[in-house]
Amino acid sequence: MNFTIVPLDSEHYDDWDTVCRTSKNAWFWHTTRWLEYTLAYNPSLKSSQCSFLLYNNSRAVAAVPLMVESHDYGEEVIHEFSFGGGWLPSPVCVDGLSAGQKKQVFRTAFDHVFALAEENGVGRIRYRSNPFLHLESGLETLVPVTVRFGFTSYILPTQIIDVRKDPVDLLKEMRKGHRSDIRRADKKLEGLVISHENASLDLFAFYQDLHAKAAGRQTRPVETFKMMYEWIRNGYAILIGAKLKGRFVSFAYVNIFKDCAYYSSACNDPEVENLPLAHFVQWLILNWLHEHAFRYYEVGWQSYSSTEVLPATEKEVAISRFKRGFGGVTVPIVLSEKFVLRKDYISMSQDRTLRYAETLPGSFEPYVQLSQEVLP
Repeated sequence: MNFTIVPLDSEHYDDWDTVCRTSKNAWFWHTTRWLEYTLAYNPSLKSSQCSFLLYNNSRAVAAVPLMVESHDYGEEVIHEFSFGGGWLPSPVCVDGLSAGQKKQVFRTAFDHVFALAEENGVGRIRYRSNPFLHLESGLETLVPVTVRFGFTSYILPTQIIDVRKDPVDLLKEMRKGHRSDIRRADKKLEGLVISHENASLDLFAFYQDLHAKAAGRQTRPVETFKMMYEWIRNGYAILIGAKLKGRFVSFAYVNIFKDCAYYSSACNDPEVENLPLAHFVQWLILNWLHEHAFRYYEVGWQSYSSTEVLPATEKEVAISRFKRGFGGVTVPIVLSEKFVLRKDYISMSQDRTLRYAETLPGSFEPYVQLSQEVLP
């Protein structure tokens, strides 16, 4: 294969999104729409684009998401290849390549990733797999291509519901309390699904206002909300609202791509108590996805407890349990991590270890003193 590496810019957006559409490994997180959102999401990270395409002659055959971001570790600022502070979607190639051709593609891709890491002074690289792929593609997808290039892998559980099932069966598979809450909410709430068919700025404004009210402030730049509205208009998302006595009191935003969906965000009116708003909205989502011939709905990452690599608060553990109550199966997301610079590895590992140690019982101060003596 005769490869050419081309940095991603607006002139190559169509080629990039074509790779995403024609790769079974790619989902919405790989598309240029989500890349732009991530660049705008958290200004404090100072995210900048390093993504690139691989062409074989004149055909784009691979897309490699890559952003360099700045992270604070105490008084030290460390550059990472990450994605809004988290894991980048793994590099993807078009379907139809032979095993040998895929090896060539990924060898070329990761050689360039490592070269860019050196050029940008990057201390760590993070990637994650597409969990929808693991459901039907067999055990081979559980070992990501990143392990061939020196990455360490971790498993992150996430919950996915097969929405091809009849809603009657989906209801039966839920936790008993969830079924009861849905029936109770259904007597008082009115639902509305906002899609590309009925999207309007006026309806979206209700969501944006309630989002700020629930959080007590505007949590993200206005630009990101504008993008989210455009996704609805262009068929990449739906917005589900619940009304109480004619007033919107709950929303959930769901990204959709190909035949899968992801529960992205939600907000509830803090003035409404003792009414299961979120249960009702999720039931509306399940019904809509089933009616529109989607296959899978990812309701969210699962935290059973706090771990060293994946810290979780008690609230996050409770939210995970709430999501599991809607049924489905727990499947893995494979996280991949590679440290590049020794000094940054020491700083980040020490920070992670001490943060995790704070969640464990027992005396803590001696270990802080020991770490300060052993690690420069």
